[in-house]
Amino acid sequence: MPEDTCPANYTDIVFKMVSPEGEILPWRQNKSNELWIFRICFKGWTQFIRSANKRVCMKFINETGITKNKMAARCYDELPYYSKLAGVYSDEESVWMQEEIAKYTPPIGAEIKRHWTSGVRDGTCENTDSYDKQTELPDDTCPSNYTSVNFRMVSPEGEAHPWKLGANGLWVFRICKEGWKRFERSNNRTVCIKFINQTGINKARLGEICWYTHDSYVAGVQSVEESVWMRDEADKYLPTNSGPMDYWTSGMREGSCQATDPYDKKIKFVWGEEYTTGVAAITKANSILTCQQCLVIMGKMANRTQVISDYSCGNTAKIGGGFCVYDMYK
Repeated sequence: MPEDTCPANYTDIVFKMVSPEGEILPWRQNKSNELWIFRICFKGWTQFIRSANKRVCMKFINETGITKNKMAARCYDELPYYSKLAGVYSDEESVWMQEEIAKYTPPIGAEIKRHWTSGVRDGTCENTDSYDKQTELPDDTCPSNYTSVNFRMVSPEGEAHPWKLGANGLWVFRICKEGWKRFERSNNRTVCIKFINQTGINKARLGEICWYTHDSYVAGVQSVEESVWMRDEADKYLPTNSGPMDYWTSGMREGSCQATDPYDKKIKFVWGEEYTTGVAAITKANSILTCQQCLVIMGKMANRTQVISDYSCGNTAKIGGGFCVYDMYK
């Protein structure tokens, strides 16, 4: 074979993939030039190629009588990737829009409907004005840059998942593994927590289960909100006619204390993993402290609103399990 049949370098190659529908999907390097990627529109969306090789995906929403604000909210809150109300870039797009609308048009004789786009008049005009003035539209309807946009995705369960810029230049979001609960913490961490249901388990064994089975650590408690969820989650597994149980966390007392010590000395605890910081969850209203060494979540009991307590690290008689945690972005 001749030695010049291969391109001199990759920039001479036309990188593209053709979808089953015949759409050409060009491969592109990401911002850090580490990966080649291509993207396709979601099912039910149509792709358009705009100037400067920009590609957009569009979808028609059929809802009679909807206001423009509600239409924009639907685009942002209900559709994938927080889409925006669409503008019209070309004749081709306007014709497609008209044909797409026609698929949902009522029988002949029905009232003609109008359908929203993002276009807003810039200033005012009169019927006698020139056509150029009648068609002036603002050029600032989109955010000036990506930092002006709230990047997030809402799951079917209603949880908001923020997009984050990864080290490789790609925007990504992650969700917790099935059976784990996601928490946005005040220390700028996103963690996932899971309850391990095992009566009489000691804390060391819980740590082994978290590490070897779930690639995680025994969980600390960052906030009162987390502590309440932990209690309610654990109590779902409480055997019928059982009294309240306690559940391990990673909290360990720092030093010692006496019953007569002030509260600020009694709440000196450290956490056994790096994802939890501070003692915001251990408030007077949310804890009962007796100067034991290990922190636990207490099961619900009548006339007791507190959730966190300290407990003997070697006593498993009232232990019903514990909690594992991992950092979503590690």
